[in-house]
Amino acid sequence: LEDFMKAVSYDAKARASERKQREAVALQLKEKGNLAFKQQKYEEAVKLYTQALNQDRTNTAFYTNRAQVI
Repeated sequence: LEDFMKAVSYDAKARASERKQREAVALQLKEKGNLAFKQQKYEEAVKLYTQALNQDRTNTAFYTNRAQVI
């Protein structure tokens, strides 16, 4: 039982770390999308916002930004 609990704890920490990494990547993609939008590169902006959403579906700003481009 103790080994199982250690494994569960390790898994939870690994998932949290992975989630934070995905969120950081998503924010970088959003910023690139914002820049593309400002440069009127709308197709590129949509792709970048979509990539951000693929990394983090919980951030509503990504949906909003993509919707504004379309």
